[in-house]
Amino acid sequence: MRRLPACLSLLLVAPASAAADAGAAPFGHAAEIVRQAAEALGGEGRLSALESVSYAYEGRVSVAHQGRTIDAPEVFDYRQSVQATFSPLRIRSVSAFGGAGETAFEDVSYLDGERSSTQREIARALRASPHALVRHLLDNPRNAVLVDETVTEFRLAARFHGELVLLHIGRDDGLLRKVVRVFDDVRHGDSAAVLEFTGYEQRDGWAVPKGLRSSEAGLRVIDTTFSQYRLAQIAPDELRAPETEAGPADPGSSSPRKADDPELGDGITLLRNSGGFDYHSLLISTPAGAILIEAPGTVDDGKAVVLRARRATASPLRYIAATHHHGDHSGGIAGAAFDGARLVAARAETPFFRDLLAAERNFARARHVPASDLTIEDVPPGGNLEILGRVIAIDAGPSGHSDAHLVYWVPDAGVLFQTDMAVFRWDGSVEPARAQTCLLRAFIRERQLEVRTIAGGHGRPGTLADLDQAIALREGGCPGG
Repeated sequence: MRRLPACLSLLLVAPASAAADAGAAPFGHAAEIVRQAAEALGGEGRLSALESVSYAYEGRVSVAHQGRTIDAPEVFDYRQSVQATFSPLRIRSVSAFGGAGETAFEDVSYLDGERSSTQREIARALRASPHALVRHLLDNPRNAVLVDETVTEFRLAARFHGELVLLHIGRDDGLLRKVVRVFDDVRHGDSAAVLEFTGYEQRDGWAVPKGLRSSEAGLRVIDTTFSQYRLAQIAPDELRAPETEAGPADPGSSSPRKADDPELGDGITLLRNSGGFDYHSLLISTPAGAILIEAPGTVDDGKAVVLRARRATASPLRYIAATHHHGDHSGGIAGAAFDGARLVAARAETPFFRDLLAAERNFARARHVPASDLTIEDVPPGGNLEILGRVIAIDAGPSGHSDAHLVYWVPDAGVLFQTDMAVFRWDGSVEPARAQTCLLRAFIRERQLEVRTIAGGHGRPGTLADLDQAIALREGGCPGG
């Protein structure tokens, strides 16, 4: 059974004790170490006045939660670029996956610091910048405490945009070398995620990292160099746009604009951001009970979305359902599962879900005990399964994105739910079609489904017209038109 390193366990409790006694020596010592780190990065005054930071990198990434087993991660080509301003805090993030053939895609999002729902994504974007990390602590000195030190480094526990991190700072040079955090591994509970800056060089008076290396639960995720890393005292023009509820307008933005959960039909609700920013679930009520489709995110996210679903319907929750095994959409299923529940999954993926549901997970604050009385109802390849007389789960795969891919059809409402096959952005645009988008359109035609609404685990609900627009944007269109 995995155990967290002692210093990482301290991370979960140290900042709270520091806040209770902010004048104690550990707090004061931590604040001085942060100032030394700021001087090492380019000067405390310059860093405090820093208005923007941008970076970019690309390389091969190994994503454990996309693989069928923890020891066989899915490997992708990946590009990430971030532009951030600090006054006010606003981020433009562009991520692109490739290397998996037709499943390649790009996503552009705007995030702002006023939204609690985007804090996880803001923290993820800014963790890769030592300047953003240290600048934040200069502005919030009470958020850090010294928890450990060696002959070569100081280790500070700190709160950074809603998450707890452990910072490794060199004693001799004051440079931030490593950022460690606790993350919820889908099979093992609390595990360590480690981000390392693999070297620094002097550039315009700043100490700038050369490369980035990361690992999760002991597995290497990425080892790459920055193709761009820039610091400026002014904000980029594109991030100076007037504030809107979703952030600056952008054709590629996936930022949700409304806080309400859309009602897609009688007893059909899209539970927005159930597993993080723009990761959704669908709740369908029937006289015989309710069905929750998708539990994305973490075990805690899964527990939370079940409570949210039960508050949103008078029908007892009977079913939890998955579209495919990828952890970003199924990572919360172990937390969502409850005694007496039924889980719907593709037959080819039931071994994955049995393992996911059976694993005991230990957390720093609580121990997760798996549901002991749960039935898996599987959908055979190319087959279907009727659920509570209203919903039909259909295997539309293999999709090129996953070996098996379920969609959920509600005939009386004309609602089709899918994930990662088509994405309709919240600004009204659509993501250009991928191979699985073509598969979805062909599937709808072959089954002669009278679809009025297409909902998904990402983006806004859309229509067949949106689907056809996505296909029109695809170079060469779809095979067969």
